Amino acid sequence: MLEEDFVFLDPHRFVSRLVFKPDNYQYGYFAILLGISETLLSYFYPWWTAFGFPFDHYDHHLWILVFGEIICFLDIVLHFFMSYKEQGNNEYERDFKKIALRYLRGNFAFDMFKFLPLGAFGIIFPNYRGW
Repeated sequence: MLEEDFVFLDPHRFVSRLVFKPDNYQYGYFAILLGISETLLSYFYPWWTAFGFPFDHYDHHLWILVFGEIICFLDIVLHFFMSYKEQGNNEYERDFKKIALRYLRGNFAFDMFKFLPLGAFGIIFPNYRGW
């Protein structure tokens, strides 16, 4: 057997193969989808918080909430695998641990805040609906 056949047995080598460059065209399409979903969520979360979530009938915009939250979660996961360039260096960093630590120290808190279901505050605090 070749050494490449045992890649799945070494978790570090397996994870390192999942690292991708930020200028990847597939991530570019995902970023467009992320921007669209965040724009829609920025409209519907305040609406549901202000006027309440419609429990009496099926809201046909509920798929936007579910879809948007899934896209935001995928964005967080993908940032753990996105390589970066250090200042003064033209090569991408491909070490998973360095990439993950850089993301945790950087934009992870902002992305987690973005992932919070802010529209759920209208459900948790029903007395504050329709200020």
